[in-house]
Amino acid sequence: MNWKRSYFIVNDKGFFGDYLFDKLRTNEYEQTVLITINEFKLKITDLKDKVIFIKYPNYEELLDNIVYLLGQEVIILLDSTQEKEIKLLNNYFHQKNLEYVLEDVYDFLDIENLSQEELILLSKKKKKYQIIYIFNELRNELNLNPSKLLNFKTNHESETFSHIDFNNLDKNKFPESYQALKEKDMDYFYKILFFELTGETTNQLNILRKLRDKKQLDKDGCINLINFSKEEREQLLTLKMQGFIYEMKEGNFKLIE
Repeated sequence: MNWKRSYFIVNDKGFFGDYLFDKLRTNEYEQTVLITINEFKLKITDLKDKVIFIKYPNYEELLDNIVYLLGQEVIILLDSTQEKEIKLLNNYFHQKNLEYVLEDVYDFLDIENLSQEELILLSKKKKKYQIIYIFNELRNELNLNPSKLLNFKTNHESETFSHIDFNNLDKNKFPESYQALKEKDMDYFYKILFFELTGETTNQLNILRKLRDKKQLDKDGCINLINFSKEEREQLLTLKMQGFIYEMKEGNFKLIE
């Protein structure tokens, strides 16, 4: 067995990284075994002609077994926080990235593989699909982690990404989203980013945008009901009942901050 075919992978994707590592073992290699590094030395005579997969060994375990590792074809998974272990393995093996395609993400999340056009249509009914659309569009640009979408399996209204995940958002391409991100209002941020990506909007979003546009507000930060269409007025009252805005004085509404 040529030890030069061995390598290690640094997982910066959490559960999704584990999924890709397991898929690599089952799909790319015929004779494999997944064991702990401490089992490796004890079973080495039984591992001839097999590719050994090892997850998250610590520094001492690697140091104690490095001679044995160099004599076998091994693929080792480390976490991105294991800086000491990464530095050690860099002396002996080359590093490979976790590569994946969009279909892997859908398999990982156990959801139907949908086109962006289908996601736009479905997003009008469920917020879940709006966020998946955003993920698909910006996952490479922002290195978004699919593991943060796992909670969609149980509750698609729950938290997913945080404002930190979008720190590198292009403020020139997405000016309103960039401003919303600074306000750390993720619910509005998703709505406005989806709008800036697709052009899709709603009466509710139009009102929320107006309530954030200082050019349309009076000196008290209010907007007057008279400036809205009938449909927008109805939506304005709905937003009031939902607790997004309040009526500062009759017919004058203000965003709750």
